[in-house]
Amino acid sequence: QADGKAQIEAAVTAVRRGKVLLGSGSVDTQGALDNLRFDLDWQRQEAKFSSQGSLQWGQDKLSGSIGRGMLVEPHGGGWRLRNPVKFEYRDSTVTISPHTWVGQDSGISIAQFSYGRETTLSGQLRRLPLSTLNALLPAHYELTGAIDAAVDLERREDNWKGTITLEQQGALLRIAEPSL
Repeated sequence: QADGKAQIEAAVTAVRRGKVLLGSGSVDTQGALDNLRFDLDWQRQEAKFSSQGSLQWGQDKLSGSIGRGMLVEPHGGGWRLRNPVKFEYRDSTVTISPHTWVGQDSGISIAQFSYGRETTLSGQLRRLPLSTLNALLPAHYELTGAIDAAVDLERREDNWKGTITLEQQGALLRIAEPSL
């Protein structure tokens, strides 16, 4: 547009990595090219993600925030972003600010995350329904129950160090053999 602002609407019907379908979605953006507001909708199988946020393009970085986020999936229900999350991409490293996703009775809190030449991840899972992983399992496998976890990991060069603590509540893996 003549006033230096842009409005961009885009949709993709299938994003794949090799033979794996990553999903489809749409994005609507508006604003100055160095400060865009966006609405993003993404779907993979029965899971749907939507968010609203902003992107700022700087000379040596891309930064932004997500002010509203919602993930709805059939096995674990709905998850919403409790507090806005900021992100930045600079010098081949992605950094994400502390934030929390809450479900009906569960939550995921990220205290620290950066990924690039070095990686840092610190956070907690509270009553994460194991059924959220069922879409990743082979056919006829089903997980039930919930887990609590604390994660504190870092990678320097190719060396990982840190701790992962898991606690399960009623976890069960069912394998249904259809030929029986």
